[in-house]
Amino acid sequence: MSINGAKTGDHFFDPGWTQYSKHAQYVTFDITSQLRNGTNALGVMLGNGFYYIPGERYRKMTGAYGYPKMIARVLLQYADGSSENIVTDASWKTAPSPICFSSIFGGEDYDANKEPRGWNKMGYNDASWKNAIETDGPPLLQSQMAEPLKVMEKFEPVNKKRLTDGSWMFDLGQNFSGIPSITLSGKKGDTVRIIPSELINDDGSANQKGSGGLYVYTYILKGDKIEEWQPRFSYYGFRYLQVKGATPADMVRNKDLPIIKNIKGLHIRNAANNAGTFRNSNELFNKTNALIKWAIKSNMVSVFTDCPHREKLGWLEQTHLMGSSVQYNYDVAALNKKVIMDMMQAQYPDGKVPEIAPEFTVFDAPFDESPEWGSAAVILPWYNYRWYGDKKTLEISL
Repeated sequence: MSINGAKTGDHFFDPGWTQYSKHAQYVTFDITSQLRNGTNALGVMLGNGFYYIPGERYRKMTGAYGYPKMIARVLLQYADGSSENIVTDASWKTAPSPICFSSIFGGEDYDANKEPRGWNKMGYNDASWKNAIETDGPPLLQSQMAEPLKVMEKFEPVNKKRLTDGSWMFDLGQNFSGIPSITLSGKKGDTVRIIPSELINDDGSANQKGSGGLYVYTYILKGDKIEEWQPRFSYYGFRYLQVKGATPADMVRNKDLPIIKNIKGLHIRNAANNAGTFRNSNELFNKTNALIKWAIKSNMVSVFTDCPHREKLGWLEQTHLMGSSVQYNYDVAALNKKVIMDMMQAQYPDGKVPEIAPEFTVFDAPFDESPEWGSAAVILPWYNYRWYGDKKTLEISL
């Protein structure tokens, strides 16, 4: 969401994933500082996420709860004590966005030439836009109480290398969950592709064999002097970024290609506060702890995932097998409550709790009935009580 052209808040991937057939979340912002006297413009871009999974490129599975949709309410409280509600309805306007491909599993493509300049600012002429279509949504709508995802760290390349096909490989020095951010200059219509990976092949190119391919980001330039872009609706686990169709500013060999002014990696995770630290006189233990902590950080989103690239599903055994490791490092009381709600929504009429929650896909035996996953419905509420004294969530879940 943006107001008068400026992004609202610093969240990423809002709201958190849920069992959309039953349950959705909304996010609340104080927008006072963004409003101006007189008329204001509010704009929203929608992405697919787990709500709509297309079949192109790599995918763990496909599926859709419908096309992307949104609901918003703006509550204005005036100085004279009166108030006004502005709620989304058929009078709102909609149009295709510059995002021409969006997949939680396959990446994101952005054509800057299709971006209506000033679309989210006052004065933009939306006469060619269509009225929004009124629709319905999940029966339960709740406020998102768990911490949001945010950009928590930034990584600059530690080295770069030109490959035989003319592309460039950037090593960020750390494997993490996140997105790239790139600053470019070039001609209108120039196309740049970014392929993230955890590993590299013998020839130095990106290796996605362990996580599923093809996952790629594409940016088509509009020809401005300086263009900055980062994905909005997809993320990946990576250390390396292979860039095709552009060249670093300090390594220009082909003046016909766009120039990379800057490229970096943005680590995104759940913004839960740090709760503890570890330091030992044995450096091997310190390195082991750092490795474990990065595994936690890269899999702590609005669910606890098993990997930030291949599946991104909320496998439930991690909530207890890794529960102590997570809670010694982070305050996840609110996130635990959200995961417990996910299990309640995913539970079958006969009492069975599936191995993932939200249950975006149904697995066959031996996964569907194996106790290390479904037992999380009992163990996690108990852990949450033992760690945080949350008796209410324990009572509700039982």
